[in-house]
Amino acid sequence: MATATGTEATRLDLVLQPGASLRFQVDVGQLNLGAATAAMEIKSKDRFPVLLLALSDGSGITITEATGIVDVDITPAQTALILENALYDLVLTYADASADKLRTGAVTRRRPTTT
Repeated sequence: MATATGTEATRLDLVLQPGASLRFQVDVGQLNLGAATAAMEIKSKDRFPVLLLALSDGSGITITEATGIVDVDITPAQTALILENALYDLVLTYADASADKLRTGAVTRRRPTTT
């Protein structure tokens, strides 16, 4: 089980439009990202949350060690599958099994509007 290193997650609420891509970056600065992994889960807001989407390294998340950037890219096909408002967290796990929750927040599903 991973242990937190003490860094508090920054809240970043996301708004997604079903069928559109959703991208964001996290700059972790000077952290040692050698052998680090990242994972993001989007879960329903239910009392007993249901996993709606899971991303990991090479599957929606890219860690660039040289720049200290963690990129998250949710595809249009994946956003189309999220049919309700939800919650998410993005966790970075280091080689020593310690972990930092980088981002957490709400995922609000918005339908497209036309004018």
